[in-house]
Amino acid sequence: MIIEYWSDFACPFCYIAETRMKKALRELDISDECRLDFKAFELNQDAPKVPKRNIVEGFSHHYGMTMEQAQAQVDRICAMGKEEGLEFNYATARGSNTFDALRLTKLAQSKGRELGDAFVERMYKAYFTENRILADRETLLSIAEEMGLDRKDPKTFWTGTCIPRRSGGTNRRRTTSA
Repeated sequence: MIIEYWSDFACPFCYIAETRMKKALRELDISDECRLDFKAFELNQDAPKVPKRNIVEGFSHHYGMTMEQAQAQVDRICAMGKEEGLEFNYATARGSNTFDALRLTKLAQSKGRELGDAFVERMYKAYFTENRILADRETLLSIAEEMGLDRKDPKTFWTGTCIPRRSGGTNRRRTTSA
């Protein structure tokens, strides 16, 4: 069985749901019969490449919450992640654009399922545990190299046409200088 799921590395609920799905497959003793297929889905194409706020400030600004309300919401999300056994440092993460991270994942997936799956997990960990900035190309190159990709591959890949699925029902990306 193939289970396709669309996800963005900056989405805490995506990471928690993926973790729960893997746990359920193991508990049902069918994880060997199932294949999870990560599909890139950029949630916020307008997210900045250089973070302007931490997650709590971002929640407050985006959802019109007080800082106390935003902190409480982020604390609830962190508790959900920790309940799943994740080292979940979402409160200290800094939201940024994930477009290049999602594209780089496509490159890793093109090198084989095992690398692609490991790369997805590494990107979640980079963001939620290590609070790395996923829009920073040097960060992404470092992770790519750590995962066994040739450092030159992503640089070439970023100039290509592979585009993750977008929120809002479009796969079109505005032309921007990169």
